[in-house]
This record gives sequence, structure tokens and C-alpha cells, in this order.
Amino acid sequence: LAQNSPKCVDFHPNCNYVLSGSSDKCIRIWEAHTGNCVRIFTGHAAPVTSLAVSNEGKIFASAGEDGVHLWDLVSSRRIATFPVSFPSDYKHYPQTHGDTWALDISGDSTVLATGGSDETVRLFDLRMFSDALDEPTPPADAVHEPLATYHTKSTPVHCVTFTRRNLLLAGGPFKNPKKACKFDLNLLDEFDLREVSLIKRRVR
Repeated sequence: LAQNSPKCVDFHPNCNYVLSGSSDKCIRIWEAHTGNCVRIFTGHAAPVTSLAVSNEGKIFASAGEDGVHLWDLVSSRRIATFPVSFPSDYKHYPQTHGDTWALDISGDSTVLATGGSDETVRLFDLRMFSDALDEPTPPADAVHEPLATYHTKSTPVHCVTFTRRNLLLAGGPFKNPKKACKFDLNLLDEFDLREVSLIKRRVR
């Protein structure tokens, strides 16, 4: 594949633009009616594997092996980074490593959901970054704790999606721990609610 081969795409809510993430670690914005690239975002240290644009079209999130990045679409600034691993002193969030394969932002743009190869779903509060959109320079990078972390039974998370009522559905192939390296690819919702593939969360 070409070095800049796209790995993920998402429409801007106004449907005039398409965002793409590529193997060359860049995110591009394309005009839908002309096919022209109008902007390029750089900052990832690994290929971009997932994208999610907020409903109001002001921010978007991108993910890769190096973590999840939050961007301001108006100023083209990166305003936050969420790592894929947490320091060992974060007792409630044990250190994990893996690619982030799935992203979505709630309908009211207050919660970011992530999922990936570490078999977890994480929720991050985006309200703390609303003031950063009006700042002249991005805030300093820091480790941002998730609102919640949900561990699946034994399932890499390939997709997360918020409904219009802010219910979150997450899914992936079920890996039977008793049968090494065998997967039930027909699985979409095979999780215990407590360990979560289906997360019911009202965002207030």
C-alpha cells in the first residue's frame, strides 16, 4: 500500500468536507464537491486508525497507536492528547498498551468514547476543553483520566457508536479464552453490561 494510504474517514456534519486519516500519520480535510485537499493536520507518531467529528463541527478526535488526539477544527490546533497507557500510579486505570481502533463523540459533544486492542472502552469528559477553543495557545499536555473504563470479557473493541439518545454501543469479535486464537466473528453484542459492550449512559 502507498505510504499515505487512508485508513479511516468521517464526514463533517455540514457534508461539505470529508476527513481522512492515513498511514503517513496525517489527517486531511477534503472538499466533498471538488475532491481537493484543503488542510493537513500533523502530530501523530503512528498511522491514524480512527476519526470522529463532533456534531457541531468544531472539534474532532483522531486515534492511533500513539494515543488519541483532540483537535480544534477552526484554528487547526491540537488541544488535548489522551494516551493509550496510563502511569502505574493510576490505580483505577491499570497500565495497558494497544491500538485505539474506534472513536465516537456524544451528540452533545461532551463525552468521547474510545475502544481498541486492549479490550476496553473508555469515556473521556470533553467539557473541560471547551475553554481551550478560545485560548490563543494550546494547553500543556497532561494525562487526562477517563470518566470510566470498562473491560470486556475478552474482546478487542472494533467499533463504538453513540445513538441520538446518547446510548453507547460497542462491539468486536468475541475471543473465547478456552479456545486460544479462535473468534466468533458473528458477535456484535455479547457483553455483560457491567463489563460492557453495550453501555447505557445518559449524558447530562
